[in-house]
Amino acid sequence: METAVKIPTSDGKVLFGVLHEPSVRSPHCAILVHGLTGHMDEFLHLTFARYLANRGMAVLRFNQYDDLEGARRFHETTIRLHVADTKQVMAYARGRGFESLALVGHSLGAPVSIASVDAETRALVLWDPAESPAERIRQWNTVDKERNISYLDWRVRILLGPGWIEDAMTFPDPYEQLSRLSVPVKILAAELGGLIAEGQRYRAARGGAAAFTIVPKAGHCFCEEGAIERLSVETADWLFETM
Repeated sequence: METAVKIPTSDGKVLFGVLHEPSVRSPHCAILVHGLTGHMDEFLHLTFARYLANRGMAVLRFNQYDDLEGARRFHETTIRLHVADTKQVMAYARGRGFESLALVGHSLGAPVSIASVDAETRALVLWDPAESPAERIRQWNTVDKERNISYLDWRVRILLGPGWIEDAMTFPDPYEQLSRLSVPVKILAAELGGLIAEGQRYRAARGGAAAFTIVPKAGHCFCEEGAIERLSVETADWLFETM
C-alpha cells in the first residue's frame, strides 16, 4: 500500500512524501534521501521503494523541496536544513510505530544521511555517495561574475544562493562523522558514475568496516539495463540481514 504523507517541520514548512507498506506489517522502515536537485519520484527511488515493500519492509521516500503549498522551495534550502528535515522524517516514521530505521542516501543524500544518523538508527546505506560538500562545492559551483550569480551547470543551469554555498563550504566533514558512527554501513558505488574513489574513501573512513559493492555497468542514477535490479537486490538483502 502506498500512502501520501505530509510531515510538518519545526519551522512551519511541510515535507511531502510517500509511505510504502508491505501487506504484512513490518517493524522496519527504510527512509530514502535523494541527492542535490533530485526528488523522491526519481527512477531509482520509486523502483527500489516498491521492490523493498514487496519483499516485506516499509519504505518512506520524501522531497527535501517541492512546489506544493507549504513546502520548502529549493532556493530556501541548505544542506543543514536537509539534515534537519531528514531527522524530522525519522521522527515521523517512529511516530508511525516503526521500531527500527535505516537511512538510504543517494549522492549528496549520502553525507546528509550520515549527518542524520542517531543512536537508534539501525542501518546506513550509501548509494554512489558524493564527496564532502565543502570539497565538492568548489567543483560544482560556477560563478558568472558579469551577472553576479552562482550556478550548477548540469544540463540546465541551477542557481545557487550565497546562503546555500556558504552552508556547503562549512558543512561538517562526512568522513570524520562516519568514522565516529557505530551503525552498520553498506556502500554501493556505480561503476560508470565516476565516484568509486569516493565510495572507497567512505569505506576507509570506517577503517574498512563497511560492506562495499560496485554495481557493474551502472551510471550515477542506476538507470542502465539491469543496474536498478542489482542495486535493489544488493541493498535489500543487506538490509534484511542487518536489521
